Amino acid sequence: MGAAHKEIDAAAQQMPRRKFLASLSGVGLVGSSLAAMFSTHVFMKPRATYGQPNRFRIETFKALCARCHFDRGDGKGVNAIYLDPAPRDLTLAEFMANKPQDRLISSLKNGVPGTSMAPWGKVLINDQMNGVFNYVWATYVKEKSRALKPRNVPSVNPVAYSQQSVDRGETIFIARCAGCHGKKADGHGPNSPDISPRPRNLRNSAFINSVSDHRQFESVTYGVEGKAMPSWLDYGLQQSDIGDIINYIRSLNKATRQDTTAGNEVRSEVRSAGGSNGIATRQ
Repeated sequence: MGAAHKEIDAAAQQMPRRKFLASLSGVGLVGSSLAAMFSTHVFMKPRATYGQPNRFRIETFKALCARCHFDRGDGKGVNAIYLDPAPRDLTLAEFMANKPQDRLISSLKNGVPGTSMAPWGKVLINDQMNGVFNYVWATYVKEKSRALKPRNVPSVNPVAYSQQSVDRGETIFIARCAGCHGKKADGHGPNSPDISPRPRNLRNSAFINSVSDHRQFESVTYGVEGKAMPSWLDYGLQQSDIGDIINYIRSLNKATRQDTTAGNEVRSEVRSAGGSNGIATRQ
């Protein structure tokens, strides 16, 4: 799927939508299937259908989203068994209603690195994406978006990356996190079979390297609503402890990442735990 998505993305950026349909068939079975869905349910619809929101939104969701998220929106579509991480359960209002809507819309538009969530903004116009989003909210979430509580979360990790920090983070991780995420941090801890959705695979470099320090800090400090991830602030971890954990996780994912925490695109090289300097100077 990863190679197919890359080919689709590249093609979508370089040609008009209708020509793009023809190219999809060259990506193999997946591409042929997508081309059929797009031509039937999206691109070949007359523009007047945009004014018929209910029908068009339902058709678009069923054509493009239900294979993973299912008709009921619970993330158990026919493709779900083959996907890791599993598709998002859109009925989980405790999670959905507690996240900024711009983050959710960004996932729809830009996709989610390291997952099967495709960047639908490559092939759908904003009206279509907003229609699908509103359909999901009205049909599956069924709650108003909740006011975000003020949280004390640093924009970037205040703990400098170093071998000492990585070692401290590993010790804390094994003691506090391995039960769910596993000693290898691959999401296969002894508790994981009993947890749904499964714990995050923290060795998924495409995902981890796309996530800002701010978001990781928030997830560890305050937990994730609707998930088994607890608020470790309530269990006595200090900000310095969480910073060490994040440095340890970064050490497991050796790559160049983009940090857009403050709206600025910053590239920093996350080196291995054995490196002498840790993270390269931010530019």
